Amino acid sequence: MWGLLIIDFRNPYIWDDLNDSVKQKLGCAVPVRVYQSVNHALIEIGMAFQGLYSMKRQYLTTLSSLGTHADDMTVFLSRQGIKAIPQDPLISVEAIDDKKTLFWVLDRDDAISGQKYIADAVVRADSKIFRVFISHTQHLHSWPESPIGEADVHVLYHSASGGAIALFGRRTQNINSPFCSALSWQNFLDIGTFPKNKEDKTWVQQIENSHFLGSTPLLKNISERFYDRALIFWQDKDASSVRDLLIQDHKISPLDLECLSLSRWLDTRLVSQFAARGWDANTFRGTLIVSARLAADREFEKKLVQTLEKLNQLSQLKDI
Repeated sequence: MWGLLIIDFRNPYIWDDLNDSVKQKLGCAVPVRVYQSVNHALIEIGMAFQGLYSMKRQYLTTLSSLGTHADDMTVFLSRQGIKAIPQDPLISVEAIDDKKTLFWVLDRDDAISGQKYIADAVVRADSKIFRVFISHTQHLHSWPESPIGEADVHVLYHSASGGAIALFGRRTQNINSPFCSALSWQNFLDIGTFPKNKEDKTWVQQIENSHFLGSTPLLKNISERFYDRALIFWQDKDASSVRDLLIQDHKISPLDLECLSLSRWLDTRLVSQFAARGWDANTFRGTLIVSARLAADREFEKKLVQTLEKLNQLSQLKDI
């Protein structure tokens, strides 16, 4: 069995049925839509707002997170001549000219580091302009979400599927998603509730401060973060090799380890974002992200040291 469709034909209601199913699983009172990624959600939402309010020539951005999740939306709006205006999230929404502003897009937290950016008080504040909140991690710690503002959309990363689920307030629920019904949704039919992210502050700080053969914590003196991951780096190692050996030699789940190395992602766009925060290219290459779920593995630190020693030995052999 090849697992391929013999004809190119799709049920036109499969996406609508999927949305209804996910809404029921989540127990949401507001409309729910499933997207194939955060990037996909933002480009469709941005295009929909632009189509409805083409006379508005600016939008506000508080895109603090590392990542490329808003790139396609940003490029599309730029090509339409709509200007992006960076905005402090603490500014009163009453001070914003809603007649000129298409919408406001805000990262609530960081997709890579887990840093917290947008306070709950900002989210709960009533807004006369449309706001699109992006949650990469926050909702995995405190679901269900607080009541959705009438002018708000909440885009929530769904880590189990790699997709995104968006919740729509009363004034935003009628915007279109023009391409969704034409896409294949077979890989998303089981999408449902959000998995919980476990925090373990003590373990994360222990990993970050242990200096495993020269490792250094990436986030120094930053308390406003989720302690569901440890971030460490080496100036002289490619974290992709560390990750691969931990998975290969010690059978650690790939879901519990990540890195930023170009060897893994072949995407240079994050390098400049790292540089803007004062981190050099070696730091980028050497950053390893370790899930706090590994706190349950009492041998993890030993496995990490063994992996680093093996890499050093392989490096020495290569230099001979």
